[in-house]
Amino acid sequence: MSYLGLDIGTSGCKSVVFDAEGATLASAYRAYPVLTPEPGHAELDSNEVMGSCLAVIKETAVAAAGKGDPVSGISISSQGEAFTPVDSNGAIIGNGMVSSDARAAGLVERVASEFGGEKLYEITGHTAYSMFTLFKLLWLKENRADIWNAAAGFHCYEDLMCLKMGLKPAISWPLAGRTMNIRHQHARLESRDTRLSGFERVSTRAPATDRRTRRRDIRGIRGGDGLAGWREGLRWRT
Repeated sequence: MSYLGLDIGTSGCKSVVFDAEGATLASAYRAYPVLTPEPGHAELDSNEVMGSCLAVIKETAVAAAGKGDPVSGISISSQGEAFTPVDSNGAIIGNGMVSSDARAAGLVERVASEFGGEKLYEITGHTAYSMFTLFKLLWLKENRADIWNAAAGFHCYEDLMCLKMGLKPAISWPLAGRTMNIRHQHARLESRDTRLSGFERVSTRAPATDRRTRRRDIRGIRGGDGLAGWREGLRWRT
């Protein structure tokens, strides 16, 4: 029985398979570029990121299976704050804004002043800063109405990976907390009606953080992103 760990980073993704004793059976890495279409912008092509993730999963799972130890479980970790808009069919409709993207810096002081910096801290556990998802969502709402209106949801890379593997999107509490869309004291996602004075309503339409992926057989999950056969070498449940 072996286990696969996937790390989705800002400049690349890595998959490592370990046996039950913790010995490394296989590892693979794919790099992808950070895009800077304008000053202060830092983005990832989320289609490329997901394709790279599926590629390293397949490579390491096949290698482990070839050693007689097929993958039985998978764990995902990812960079914080970055999110990707998807439409009602789950298709990616925009790049992911990473932590270093500073386009929302001009909104931080305004939100802290009008909503209240201390109140924001009490609710989210974070001080106002442009790297957090909340401010990037506000920027998107005010500056890219085409994407905002077309989006059925906004996924961090952890839950986007679940979506692309054919599972219900599920996000961990630590990652959800970094979006600043969660009431940290009550572990409740502010999914649709986060009120900010002067901003009407911020409708994030984010996936519920208490949506845990139930234990089930996933042999029928989608291939996704044109990487047919990426499940080869996997024999696992979630």
